Formats: sequence, structure tokens, C-alpha cells
Amino acid sequence: MRSKRIILLLNLVILLSLNGLSFLPDQYVSASSENNFTQINWIDMGAAAFYPASGGLSEGQSIVLNNKMYVFSGYIQPLTPTRDVYVFDPSQPQDPWTQLADIPAGVTHAGLATDGVDIYIAGGYVEIPGEMGRIMGYEKVWRYNVAANNYTALPNMPKRVSTGQMAYLYGKLHYIGGTTEDTGEFDLPDHFVLDLETFANDPVNTTWVDITATSGLPNPRQHSAMVVFENQIYYIAGEWGHNGALVPQNDLHRYDPLTDTWIQLADMPDAGRNHATHTTVVFGGRIIVMGGQRESGSSRDEVFAYNLVTNTWTELNSLPIMQQSSIGGEINGVFYFGTGVKNYTVEGRRRMWKGIPVVTEANTATPTYTPTSTPSNTPTEVPTETPTNTPTNTPTDIPTDTPTGTLTITPTNIWTNTPTTTLVSPTAPATNVSTDVPTATGTTTSAGTELLVNRGFEAVDVNNNADLTPWKLKNSVKDKIKCNTATKEIAHTGLCAFMFKGGVDESSKLFQQLDLTGLTFTATEKLNLSLFVNAKKATSTGKIKLVVKYSDGSEAGKLNLNLVTTVGYEVLADNYTLISGAISKIKLQVKHSSPDGKVYVDDVSLVQTAGAAALIPLP
Repeated sequence: MRSKRIILLLNLVILLSLNGLSFLPDQYVSASSENNFTQINWIDMGAAAFYPASGGLSEGQSIVLNNKMYVFSGYIQPLTPTRDVYVFDPSQPQDPWTQLADIPAGVTHAGLATDGVDIYIAGGYVEIPGEMGRIMGYEKVWRYNVAANNYTALPNMPKRVSTGQMAYLYGKLHYIGGTTEDTGEFDLPDHFVLDLETFANDPVNTTWVDITATSGLPNPRQHSAMVVFENQIYYIAGEWGHNGALVPQNDLHRYDPLTDTWIQLADMPDAGRNHATHTTVVFGGRIIVMGGQRESGSSRDEVFAYNLVTNTWTELNSLPIMQQSSIGGEINGVFYFGTGVKNYTVEGRRRMWKGIPVVTEANTATPTYTPTSTPSNTPTEVPTETPTNTPTNTPTDIPTDTPTGTLTITPTNIWTNTPTTTLVSPTAPATNVSTDVPTATGTTTSAGTELLVNRGFEAVDVNNNADLTPWKLKNSVKDKIKCNTATKEIAHTGLCAFMFKGGVDESSKLFQQLDLTGLTFTATEKLNLSLFVNAKKATSTGKIKLVVKYSDGSEAGKLNLNLVTTVGYEVLADNYTLISGAISKIKLQVKHSSPDGKVYVDDVSLVQTAGAAALIPLP
């Protein structure tokens, strides 16, 4: 029955296309109606799925088309765009990357859209041929012909633009927001439209049309995300200003091209996100925002979901890594996330993760989110409309992957909001006014409990010196907490990490014995262990050991991991299943026994979660 519905839907798409109509979204996702998942089980895809460039990638631009993810340009050297273009095919997990024809000029921060056949790239930070660096604005627009693997120039933008977003609707490209190199202005309300049918009939005289005066972006901003759902544009969060001076924005606006109007919806929680442009997707009647940045340099691991029907935000469990400026997408019901950076001082990363949506039995947290500010735009009309979009996408089959990665569960928070539904037709750029950061209140019942203390080595004593407590050291000489400096980054996240110095005959041990006061355990529960390790030399050796002892005579349990080290932070993870709830001791130890130091350890985590029965994979 499902396959028949899909065939009927495809026939409808073809019929409408033949009549000059289209409802293909910017992300061109196969959104599923399976919208009841409550968390995402993230799985490391391993070295076979690494982004091909050895230095990794940041600020790459990704879009999903025909069950593949196309990745255009980005930085593989600091602040220097590459011309490289790759396609990522998750159906070939051992060799998923294929190189395509170079883009005519390397760009980042470009607008990206698809009509379901070709891909369009507009503006951006453009390379300086033969030199390091980039120019922060570009007027060129390219159409990438997927079948022919080549590029065609389209009419130039009205000015050199970047950091705005682009979507395809009803045969037209919409470029919205961003900045311009021409005047150095940030946070523009710009809204430009290119009619592709008109261009096909008259390529010489067709130009972009500026509709900013009547249809400009409310709360002008940049570095936002934008998706299309049911022929309407959703412009999500972003920032005012740039780099150290940026102010995060949490506004969510919807644009209807048929009525040429904007409506404000529920604000994004936690002050919003920027630099999550290509890790924001539509799936199952929700907009999913993965990672990104809040304040300058503060990469985030939270995953937020906006319900397109109820106009509410939900926080799902976090990504396995704090990351911004990444690539991502949803393909056949599986999320993909990877590359990007933790902040501006490190090279792009190569690792890719896939996320399997699952349903958990418990989902009881319902904090209330109340906005404390109003938009800076002056409304010209206040309609009584309440958003009532109902997803009409036909369900697609969910893959049968069995999650095998380490699962870390964080509290599920639900924000509810009755928005000020404002129809805005600005005639001039809105004035940027600092907004209060919204707060969430309520009691959260967590589906998992972090058992370690000071797991990121960020604690300080009364004199503001680094404090290792409650961790302890044995056989240590020069091992200690090290923190970031102005010229050197140490930590995986935050400011500090623990450093094993290394030395001849070293056998140093860092350990924490848990305080079990107030904790309860049950047989079949899991202890999920993970930590991030970074070595100066890849030959460093050691052991990670988790010991669990029971008071009812059950045999003590152990979990052993080799301290496999790489140059650059990598995650080590495993889990242990409790055989009894009568726990008398839990101790975690990291041992370093190599003269080759230095080895850094950060973000050590031991999460207590329910047994496997608590996870219900989607059908």
C-alpha cells in the first residue's frame, strides 16, 4: 500500500511539473510522517567515511538530492575556499565520497538551493586566485547540472552578497538576508528573486528582481538557516554582526510567496543558533537544527526540533561532538552530520556521523518557554491566523540499521510558545535592538544520568586555579590540567583538558571513584563510557578501565579500552551492562604508559541509561 501511495505521489509531481508548477523544497528532502521520534542515536561512521581532504573541511555547503548529499567548496585551508566538490552516498559506507567537477571559483557562505534536478549556488565568500584568504562578497550565481556534471552562469546578483540564504519555490530562486561586500553592511533585509522560466526564455535580459521594499526579511540578520516546507520559507535564527561582535538571534519567520507576507513564529530556545546553515533539515513534520554556534567561538552540540504543526520547540539528545559550520542532511530517514570546527582556531574536521531516530518510553519533561522580548520590527498588520500546517508528505521507509554506537541521552526539554503572529512588510531595514535571552523553567526528568564530576577539567579552586577534584593521580610527575592560551588551543571543548606529560618508565594513572550517595541502579542498565583523546604522537599507549563492584556477591565487572591515540581529538567509547542493582563501587581509570607524550584527555563521560528495552526503533 505504501509503495502505491509513493507511486501516486510521484505521478502527481510529474503532472504538476509538466504544467509549470513545482513544490520541491530547497532541501529536497523525503520528509517522513514518522514524527514521533524522541531522540537520535548517533553512530560514528568511521575512517572509511572521512571527508577526503586530509585537513578536513569547515564552512562546506551541503544539500541533499536523489538520496545523496552534494558538498560544495568550503575551507580546507584557513580562510581560503577550495574549489573541491564531492557527493556523499551513504549507500556505499566503505567508499561514500566521489569527487565531481570543480566549482568555477571556491566559495563559502553561499546561498544554496535545488529544484530537484539541478543545484544553484549564489554569492558567498570567494577565493582570491593564487593567494590565501577570501573576499567576503561575490556577485556570481552558478547552476550545477547534476546529470552533466558541469556549471552554467546565471544572472549576477544585484550586489556582492554573502551569508544569506537561498530557496527554490514555484520556478523562482529567492535570496534572502546576509551581508554585502559593496558597502560592508551586515544584517541586511534583502530579498531578491530570479525567475528561472523567464531566464530560460530570455537569458540576455533577465535579471534578479529586488522585492526588499515590500517583502524584506523581518529582523534583518545573517548566518541563519533556511528550509522550505509546503511551499513556504522558514528563516531560522542567525546573528547580528560577525565574529567577536556577533549577537545571536532566535527569531523564526515564515514567508508565503503566494501572499507575499512574513509571519513570526515561536522563538528558538537558548538564544538561537548561527553557523548551523547546512545542518538544519526538515523531517517528519519538524525542522531539526543540529549543532552550530551561539556566541562567537561557542560551538554547540544541542539538537532542537521545531514542530511545524504545534509551533513548539523540543530539545532532543545532543550530538556526539560540539561542532559548528558543518555539513549535514537527512536521507531515507537517517540524519548525517560531519566536518566543521569547534571554533575559529582549529582546522576543519573529517569525521561523519549518522543518526537513527528512535522512540523512548519516557518523555515527561515539559518546561514552559516564555519569550521576554518582542521583535524590533513594527508590525503593519496583525492577523488572527494560527499556524496550522499539516505535513502531507507520504511516509518513506525507515532504514533497518541497527544502532551500534554509544548512546548518550540528555534531558528532553519541550518549549511551548504562543507567538505574536505578525505580518511584516518593512520598507527599510529594521533597527537592531538587543533582545533579552529567553529562559526556560521547569523540572526535567532525564532519560540518562551523567555520573562523573568535573569531566571536562574546568573546575577551579578558591584562588581560581585549575582544580582536579574529585579526580586523583597516581605515579604522576608532571601530568596536570592544561588550558587554552592566546596562541594554542588545548581543550576539546571548553577551556581546559588533562595532559599526560609522558616520560621514560611512566605509568601514570588518572582516576575517579564515584560517590554513589543517592544513586540507584537496576540490572540491565547501561554505563555508557566515552572520552576524547588527542596525542602529540600517534604511538602513545595506555589503558582505560571501568570497574564495577557489587555488594550482593555478583562477580565484579570490568570494561577495558586501549588508549588508542591519534594526532587530533578522537572519541573512544564503549558500554557496560549492569548485572545487578546492588552497586558498591564504580571506578574509572585512565592509564598512560608511554615516553612519547603529550596526551590530552577531555570530555570524559559515564552516563547511566536504561537497558535496551527502553529503546523502540522506528518501523
